[in-house]
Amino acid sequence: MTTCSEEEVSSFRAYQTLRSHLAHVVVPLLERVPLNRTSVVGLTDIGRLCAFFKTIGDVHAVDYIRTERFTVAAAVQLLDDPRFKQDPGIAEARTKVAEYVTKFAQPESSPCVTLVNFRDGAVILDGNKTCMAAFIHARQVRDYSLPVYRLEDLTRTIRQAIG
Repeated sequence: MTTCSEEEVSSFRAYQTLRSHLAHVVVPLLERVPLNRTSVVGLTDIGRLCAFFKTIGDVHAVDYIRTERFTVAAAVQLLDDPRFKQDPGIAEARTKVAEYVTKFAQPESSPCVTLVNFRDGAVILDGNKTCMAAFIHARQVRDYSLPVYRLEDLTRTIRQAIG
């Protein structure tokens, strides 16, 4: 794990402020804790990441996999599940993830994923569909290394921070 430079933190803050729906959680952390760069390597570890999503389309994680949030692997499994081919929310996610999978094959690919460690575990707060695409990509590319920005907020639980 590498601590990001001030310039990297500034770029990250700008990206989060402009593009992330959870900037209100991530940006204040930048004032308290270091921003680190690391990697999640391989299909298994990417698949185990906990996604922000409690629901994809009309499917609730608690009903589909008996946990509050989807793992990346379970979210990808849901996209491929023939029982939900007609769900418009799942179809939309499937389309977006397919776009990202195409980008992974390009040399200029630069995925941006934000993972925050809370007292009770880590959750992807930005880049969930990117992680899903990385999981699909890792099926073809052994030991694929997904770059990740990582923050820690050990003062709160996941539920306290994001519900």
